[in-house]
Amino acid sequence: MRENMQLRVEPATDRATWDRFVADSPSGTVFATAGFLSAAIPNHAVYEIRRGEEQVGGVVLALDDSGKTAEPDDFLVYSGILFRNTDKRQPVSVQREQFAATEAAAAFIAEGFDGAAFQCAPAVTDVRPFLWHRYNDPGGSPFGVSVRYTSFWHISGIGHNMEDSPVFAAMGRLRRRNIKAALAEGYTVSGETDIEQLASWYVDMMAQQGIAVSSDKRRRLCRLGEFLIGQKRGLLSVCRNAAGRAVYALLSAFDEKRGYALFAAGAPDAPNTVEGTFTYWEAARRLHGVYGVPVFDLEGVNSPMRGWFKEGFGGVLTPYYRIVFHKRAMP
Repeated sequence: MRENMQLRVEPATDRATWDRFVADSPSGTVFATAGFLSAAIPNHAVYEIRRGEEQVGGVVLALDDSGKTAEPDDFLVYSGILFRNTDKRQPVSVQREQFAATEAAAAFIAEGFDGAAFQCAPAVTDVRPFLWHRYNDPGGSPFGVSVRYTSFWHISGIGHNMEDSPVFAAMGRLRRRNIKAALAEGYTVSGETDIEQLASWYVDMMAQQGIAVSSDKRRRLCRLGEFLIGQKRGLLSVCRNAAGRAVYALLSAFDEKRGYALFAAGAPDAPNTVEGTFTYWEAARRLHGVYGVPVFDLEGVNSPMRGWFKEGFGGVLTPYYRIVFHKRAMP
């Protein structure tokens, strides 16, 4: 498509302007905001895609130390391409503009980086420009695409009365039973500010799975949690048993569009299923009731245990795309 001949990709230089673009973009998420990136991703790059004076898109990447490879990062759930708000334009024009912007992003990444891996937000539904880049080369496109899944839990009807809540009624039987058991046993959930306990539990949980969490990642988790809570863009939900002991914690972020489940872990000697279910439920109630969040993105349904647990809340299974680029010599 010749539209991308008129497009240029250049570094974003003004944080406030960038954040307004992200907030207005249908594919913009909290992960693309300047504050989140500064707190969570030590080495990152943000670019604007422009046609003349108009910004039509953007690119967000986490980089390695060399700055030549865009690498995946556990903190950056969604990145890659995003588009401007086009609510008042004809769908066919929107599709062409977004296609051209994605073409420009694919060419920019292929020309400027040795490798790349990132996950687009679910609102990015057309990734053909990546697959079609250098499509006729002997080895085909240097980009690969795979599908991943999240669960969008619609919480607008969560209400204050559990028995009258359509959100509660739509949950799986086990999740409903867990919540009732937690209430009967005297569990409570409150919004707190001390992220250190969650970080410690997270390190222990990953160690039990044979995965070592580096001290740098632990520090980043704490720094991100403190930033989000301090900016009123995050919620640390801590579950306590009837004796007042903390047994589970969930860190969520949120923006104008939705909430995002980031990190969760429980005390190593606690069973976690009842506690975890109740914490997610109470976090959703607070996200909607206090902050007006309509949808809770339970990202992390791509492995059997976490997948079945989170699907039990009754969310909508939603696909998104992982893009991988491997540089190779021109034929």
